[in-house]
Amino acid sequence: MSDGHAIFGPSPAGYSPNTGTPCRPLPCPGTTPGLVRPSGNRLPTTGKRPPFATGEEPFPFRFPHPAKKFLSPAEKRKRKRQNDVSLEKKKNRLPDPEPRDQRITAMRNRLPVLIAFIIVCIVVILAFLLRSATDHPPEKVENAQEITRDTRLAAGLKHSLFIDSEGRLWAWGDSRYRNRSSATPVKVADNACVAAAGDASRTSFYIDCNGTLYGWGDSQAGQIGLFSDTPVIEPMPIMSDIRAIAPGYDTPFAIDTSSTLWTWGKPNPSRGEEMPGEETGGNTDEPQKVMDLVKRVSSSATHTLALREDRSLWVWGKNDSGALATGSRIAQNRPYKANIAALESRPVVKLATKNLASFAVTDDGNLYVWGFANASLPGRRYTTLEPKTLPVRVGFVNNVADIVVGEAGALILKKDGSVWAYGIGPVTETVDGNWTKPVHLMDDVVEIATGPRHALALKKDGTVWSWGENDAGQLGDGTTCNRLTPVQVRFPSP
Repeated sequence: MSDGHAIFGPSPAGYSPNTGTPCRPLPCPGTTPGLVRPSGNRLPTTGKRPPFATGEEPFPFRFPHPAKKFLSPAEKRKRKRQNDVSLEKKKNRLPDPEPRDQRITAMRNRLPVLIAFIIVCIVVILAFLLRSATDHPPEKVENAQEITRDTRLAAGLKHSLFIDSEGRLWAWGDSRYRNRSSATPVKVADNACVAAAGDASRTSFYIDCNGTLYGWGDSQAGQIGLFSDTPVIEPMPIMSDIRAIAPGYDTPFAIDTSSTLWTWGKPNPSRGEEMPGEETGGNTDEPQKVMDLVKRVSSSATHTLALREDRSLWVWGKNDSGALATGSRIAQNRPYKANIAALESRPVVKLATKNLASFAVTDDGNLYVWGFANASLPGRRYTTLEPKTLPVRVGFVNNVADIVVGEAGALILKKDGSVWAYGIGPVTETVDGNWTKPVHLMDDVVEIATGPRHALALKKDGTVWSWGENDAGQLGDGTTCNRLTPVQVRFPSP
């Protein structure tokens, strides 16, 4: 059998008759391997594998695209996130900045609007602050400033007290301190702010600047916070958080820093006989609550006055003379609102009481009295005065800053610092049976105090002056001689 060349003729170039597969073309001498046209010209390399090519590559092939790489699901998600971030950046890309002149012009155009906005904000803030201040007024001074040094002098039955500018408490006369009398001042305590002395017994009180109430002296009725047949000769604490104390007639009254009124001691009519929730028919050494929201208090053996923070006056006790200002003479065992319409809603700055009589000073300097108001009719005897059941303004004196009353006389401190006295007894420099018109005693005074039969005055220069009876050395001048005119108290040298 003849071979394929015989049957089919010569085999085409690049084809094997035996295998039927492409064969390797032979390169031309001196040329680069590649495909050759029949004319002998070299075909350009296209990068595609020639059809039917087998065996060794006649030239290196280059593919225009790399082989496709299969990505894992995690890589796909990563690339998607990268593409999303790129798109987001393109979206958020700021436009090209405006030219400088245009920016300046725009800013100038916006400036009035910005200024107007700031002004409106300031106005709104100020209006809010003003409304808040109106809706929530600040607390009264008595609540914000718990302890004040407005009561530095005190005159008791046979003794006197004084707190100096350094907070030192001094006592002289028969105060029961260390169980001995002294005709010159003796230091009792430091850090004192308020002083008070009882005019029914030798009882003394002071409030330190931390609000603790201390007391010493006679305490048979429990007025020092305990029952004792012998005098308490050293100050002992009674209550805490106290800002005011009225010794009363062995029936003390204290106002705490929450404006609550407390009382203890003797069951005088001034204490009331049926206080809410308590039986007070006898002596007590435990403070009993009376009422809330109290600003000032004054008490005698017969009755008590309590000024509340709403400017109303509440009273209780005996009322034979009309000293309760209720318009009648009916006694009140519990706090009862008084009729003080005569004061014309003026704020009361001072209260004072004595048996069967009441006194009040308003902020405009007027003095009002009721009960056996012997202060309103000078020159008349005490027993011939008609009692008054409502407040009456005293017409012969004005510009009053304070009033204190003793057994049969009264002292008035005017706003100009002058001190005036009227009544009978050594305090008023007269001993006849008629009440005198006010007598001028001294000037440059900032505080006054009086016991039953002696008086004290603190002057602007810090000196203390005294006059009246002196049998126990209560004038502090180093003697036991009575004085009808003021003498200076002799404090020990520093």
